[in-house]
Amino acid sequence: MAPARYEPDRTAARRPPGHRAPGDKDDERAGRDGPAGSQGRHDEHTVSPTRRRRRLRHPPVHGPCMETIMNRTPATAPTPAPAATPVTVEDALRSRRSVRAFLPTPVPRSTVERLLALAARSASNSNCQPWQVHVVSGAAKRSLTAALLRSHAGDDAGRGRDYAYQPERDGWHEPFRSRRRRFGESLYRDTLGIRADDTDARLDHHRRNYDFFGAPVGIVLTTSRHPLQSALVDAGLFLQALMLAARGDGLDTCPQASVIDFSPVLRRHLPIPDDQLIVCGVALGYADPAHRLNRLRTPREPVVSFATFHEDEAG
Repeated sequence: MAPARYEPDRTAARRPPGHRAPGDKDDERAGRDGPAGSQGRHDEHTVSPTRRRRRLRHPPVHGPCMETIMNRTPATAPTPAPAATPVTVEDALRSRRSVRAFLPTPVPRSTVERLLALAARSASNSNCQPWQVHVVSGAAKRSLTAALLRSHAGDDAGRGRDYAYQPERDGWHEPFRSRRRRFGESLYRDTLGIRADDTDARLDHHRRNYDFFGAPVGIVLTTSRHPLQSALVDAGLFLQALMLAARGDGLDTCPQASVIDFSPVLRRHLPIPDDQLIVCGVALGYADPAHRLNRLRTPREPVVSFATFHEDEAG
């Protein structure tokens, strides 16, 4: 099902540059939300976010039959953003999921900056705040996607990770091997209807990682190598905070390890210094509610399976 056609706000289009009508959402938030620098370094005082409003437009997807793979009709115009519903922290935790099909609805830069500012409130070792982010959209995202797809197809020598992210295929131990297998079956077989021996169809779906699953915004998260392993913990805290903050705005995300398979490509297209470790990618946008991929839900283990409580014995 194609998204509803977008009707532009013609009154807003006639406003002079920089003018905001009373009641604009950004004006309401300006007094309470700080700006987001890519370095995530902020003091205790909030500053109004940037007044410049640039919309990030969803780029046309390049690659063979990408829209066919997504099983939906290409949109002919941007779709208006769904209204955000206030959520509690518990709501955000329960509703967060890895979305693998997005609407082409633009996400304003001011929104992305505000979400990054919230994520930067995360705890970090001795307040080191080692994270950095690179946000891609528009032509920059199209160029990066094309380069990643070329490397994925073996057209150039762009493979390589900055760190050992996970075991090799035959290196998984229980219970992780079984959990991983169940996830693969629920994604490919149960949700997409792809057989285990249909290598081409599985590869087609995997390629969509490199377009950030059609999201209008792609984020590459990096962290400094200097604080050693603590920097990865800090980056994980930042990542989780970003994903939960996005839910507060009615946005969805997908953390993506697949892009780090091509770290040399990322470094050629983005100014990532050598002392930064590429942690993962993140797709950011509005979930496509009509897409079957977004019916996928993954289970969680009960508390009793991972928690051990140590209490004083009655004496």
